[in-house]
Amino acid sequence: MKKHTIFKLTLKVVFVLTLFFLKTAAISQNEYNIILEISGKTDSTLVLASYFGDKFQMIDTTYQLNKKHIFSGNKRLSGGIYFVLNSKKEKLFELMINNDQQFMITSDSAYSPIQIKTTDNFENELFNKHLVYTNQTYEKISSLRKQIEKQKNNKLFVDSLNLELTDLSKTISEFRKQEISTYPNTYYAVLLKAMTEIEIPEEVKKQPEKGFLYLKSHYWDNFDLSDSRLLRTPLLPGNLETFIEKLTPPQPDSIIQSIDHIIRLTKGNSEVRDYLIWHFTSKYQYPKIMGLDKVFVYLSDNYFAKFEIANTTPSVKKKITEKAEQIRQLLIGNQAPDLWLIDTTGNYRSFKEIKSDYTVLFFWDQECNICKKDLGELKKLYESNKYSLGVYAICTNADLEGWKNYVRTNQLTWFNVNGSKSITPDFHDLYDIYSTPVIYILNKDKKIIAKRINVNQIAQVIQVQ
Repeated sequence: MKKHTIFKLTLKVVFVLTLFFLKTAAISQNEYNIILEISGKTDSTLVLASYFGDKFQMIDTTYQLNKKHIFSGNKRLSGGIYFVLNSKKEKLFELMINNDQQFMITSDSAYSPIQIKTTDNFENELFNKHLVYTNQTYEKISSLRKQIEKQKNNKLFVDSLNLELTDLSKTISEFRKQEISTYPNTYYAVLLKAMTEIEIPEEVKKQPEKGFLYLKSHYWDNFDLSDSRLLRTPLLPGNLETFIEKLTPPQPDSIIQSIDHIIRLTKGNSEVRDYLIWHFTSKYQYPKIMGLDKVFVYLSDNYFAKFEIANTTPSVKKKITEKAEQIRQLLIGNQAPDLWLIDTTGNYRSFKEIKSDYTVLFFWDQECNICKKDLGELKKLYESNKYSLGVYAICTNADLEGWKNYVRTNQLTWFNVNGSKSITPDFHDLYDIYSTPVIYILNKDKKIIAKRINVNQIAQVIQVQ
């Protein structure tokens, strides 16, 4: 029995060693080969991943072999900032991938930047030096801020600490400038430059409006959007958000102008361009601010219709086009698509019969509790006669008797219709109805002036017209 156990163990050792030597022999043939040598206790399985805009991609998995982890493959990795995860998908440390893709990293199991060392990859050494410097500086900044909070009533002391904070922030900026100057032709320099804030001239700062315009026009000067390697960093999402959300007015034409500007700066780099197009398409299909769905229509017309966009199959392209057409007829300022639906007596009625200055299209369901609450609020507004207001309430539930009973019980005296019977196209498609309640407001000419608002905003919309 004992000999049999030894024999089994020997076979296992031979098998492991065979795997190790096979993998070692293949190293020279691989396009990338990253060896991790971790002292202390570490996971047997590690994962290599890369940033990709506001997401990340899993690239490779390695298993511990002879106290080493080896990431290797026969296709070169795209440049960018990568990171290593443990089996729980917790980030352990970051590394830089560029031209040199055969190197070793040694570290302790705490993965402290100060302990991480790189062999045969100079740019990673520089990258780690930057991490160490900034981490140490940010620790000092954090400590100062805590002191400021504790001593906030001591003005002289706080003023002194604030000066220290300013000086520390400047040291990071100066450190990066020096590194960029010393290593100008490296990806490391490209990365540090992308982290560098735009400096507004002192004479421009004195005039807030000019300062704002200067910052917006120069915002991307240090960030090379034509470089795909910056797509694989955590820097792009924050920069996009700042430029669109803080430096661009929340109006469709302004946002379209900003998007066009950003995409032009990719200078034909289709990978970055396509990422940006998908990013903005997703953002503006159902935007948080009313009216910005015009941006989605623009992207469909001017990018998906004119370029071959990554991850766009013919069926996906068709869906985007169809969605754009649906949204197009519902844009603010457009004539509302007509509806002819049955009322409680079985007659077909159109909202165009309403002669009020404003018409509310209210899509609801008698089994929806939120709808019931909103109907109560809408009834109060309607019966107040404060505004020239008509209501065309479209029930989406096909239970006609249940609908009629609810209308009768709650004395809803406006135009009550049911969407189950119609002589116009399906209201779901015409008005993009996928849930209830949904509100549209039309003006006297039956043009859309507001949509997908809550019932308490109706009066506000009317008041600003």
